[in-house]
Amino acid sequence: WWCSPGGAARHEAGAKSRCCCPLAPLRSAGHLASKIGLGILPVPYMAALCANSVSLVLGVTEYGARGRWRRGQGSARGAWWFMVAGLINGGSVLSLNYALEAGQVSVVAPIVAAAPLFTLVFSRFVFRQEVITRQSLLGMALIVPGVILVALFH
Repeated sequence: WWCSPGGAARHEAGAKSRCCCPLAPLRSAGHLASKIGLGILPVPYMAALCANSVSLVLGVTEYGARGRWRRGQGSARGAWWFMVAGLINGGSVLSLNYALEAGQVSVVAPIVAAAPLFTLVFSRFVFRQEVITRQSLLGMALIVPGVILVALFH
């Protein structure tokens, strides 16, 4: 159910999208687990700390399991961008946990689901070669009104 960079699925057309399919239910389960945890221990920064600590352990384990701990591999510039991404992601997880503590999962999750919309728009400006397709525009046309409806009427 998971695609690895060296896997055979990499060569199939559309394999990357199919590999992401199991991630949506997992992410949804993460929202529910955070909401349950916040009901027991209402400390959003603790939820973010625990979630990111587990992610660190999983990432380091996976990286090491693939034998990528070779000396001299990597780039300080790339690592700097990963740290920037970590700061941004940590802030977003913290914000998500504050929203889950204060609100209902059924309201917070659809609003968070609008993240791909921003990713699509931002990537167009950061990576000039990114293409916004008709399918992407259709997706945006469905996402934006849905998020507005959830935010207004819940």
